[in-house]
Amino acid sequence: MLCECVPIGSAVFSIPEIIGDSGFILPKKSSQELEGLIKRALNADLPSLGKKARNRIADNYPLEKRKNQLLNFLKTN
Repeated sequence: MLCECVPIGSAVFSIPEIIGDSGFILPKKSSQELEGLIKRALNADLPSLGKKARNRIADNYPLEKRKNQLLNFLKTN
């Protein structure tokens, strides 16, 4: 997402929260729904969504925050 890639993710764990409105969420495991979602993504304004995805990660998950969370996780596990 930092590289302005438009995400397509499953509706599991925190993926929908991370993607927000900057990409597409597959609500359930279904190859037919995935195909439709990919077609919707290909017809979307990808440059605009890509910028939105980058900004979402940069604003909500800055490098220092991600680094600290990873280090804390590694210390406790």
